[in-house]
Amino acid sequence: MDIHVKKSRKVKGVRQKLKLFRANEPLKSVIMWGISYSFEQLNHVNKRTMLLPDDFKSYLKVKVDNHLFNKDNMPSRFQFKEYCPLVFADLRAKFGVADSADLLSSWTKRQPHWDSSLGRADARFLCTQNRRYVLRLITCEEVEQVHQVLQAYHGYIVECSAATLLPQYLAMYRATVEDTDYYLLMMRCVFNPRYKIHRKYDLKGSTIDREASEKERSKELPTYKDVDFVTARECIEVGPAEKARLMSTLRADVDFLQRENLMDYSLLVGVHDRSRLGEDEAVDGAPCDLDEAGEADADGADSEAEEAAAAAAGATVSAGDDDDEEEAALVAPSEESFAVTSASGQCVYFISIISILTKYGVRKRTAQTYKSMKHGSSSENQLSTVRPEVYARRFLEFIEASMQ
Repeated sequence: MDIHVKKSRKVKGVRQKLKLFRANEPLKSVIMWGISYSFEQLNHVNKRTMLLPDDFKSYLKVKVDNHLFNKDNMPSRFQFKEYCPLVFADLRAKFGVADSADLLSSWTKRQPHWDSSLGRADARFLCTQNRRYVLRLITCEEVEQVHQVLQAYHGYIVECSAATLLPQYLAMYRATVEDTDYYLLMMRCVFNPRYKIHRKYDLKGSTIDREASEKERSKELPTYKDVDFVTARECIEVGPAEKARLMSTLRADVDFLQRENLMDYSLLVGVHDRSRLGEDEAVDGAPCDLDEAGEADADGADSEAEEAAAAAAGATVSAGDDDDEEEAALVAPSEESFAVTSASGQCVYFISIISILTKYGVRKRTAQTYKSMKHGSSSENQLSTVRPEVYARRFLEFIEASMQ
């Protein structure tokens, strides 16, 4: 009689792997959550008439470690940190962004999108759908530089009553997602979404290696530089009175930057040409690539996608046949922080100093020496890397010569 013995197999217990949801860009979810959280915490803090030295060293930090909670919307583990919350809250009030509800809804009501058309070609910006505010990705060295100049920057903003062309810093964060730190600096957007920007310049006053590359020129809205500005015979025509006001503000701003030993800043100039309104489909914001920005809504509903596309392009404006209706839909330049109307009324210029966080230290001194050897000592004053006092004088001379 045959007896079949069935061999038993040892099964090793394996822990079930939990498939956690990861959004297309979890960084956006963390930023939206973190901004909402920080504003909620600020509501419980009494406002003071005077900031203390410790306020410039303070921070708000939260660490989230969830397990199977809200995994459809957020990463399971992340950290969010806000630097000097009371200082930036006071700066927001000085810059007229005291309505925290508007600022909060701008970041949390609709998903922000990536946009590289708002500043230098090498900068990355996360922009709100209404295009009022931006978060710029910065390095940890720039975070340290902000800490070094923040007290002087705050004092200068108070002294000039926020009548400045310097960047309007509104907050600074660090978001840690998937063991990667992202440092973000919030600013008010220089351009207005209702004015289509037709030309954009980044001006330093230097003519050596200051020309847009072919790759940059191929973009829909390229960032041109000093040589391109001179070659195109571009001129900022604002009239004598407005020129005197702008140059007075610029001199005060540049003097502050020079005192702080800062250089390598530039003047961002966006030009809205009203004569080209008939060529454009609508009076909307600067172009935004929705593919680069990411999906507005994961569900992909048609109506929501259309709303997201409209919001990404700026506030919806009626594209009627009457030119007067189009002009009436535009926001008055007097209501804008960086807008200046040309003397002829033909153009609207958006002007601001950007990238002010570069210290003239060992690295810049080395770069200056290298470039002097490369281009010759006779061209030293035209290099982009020079001493702060030389940089400031050349910058102001170039801008003053470019205005009429």
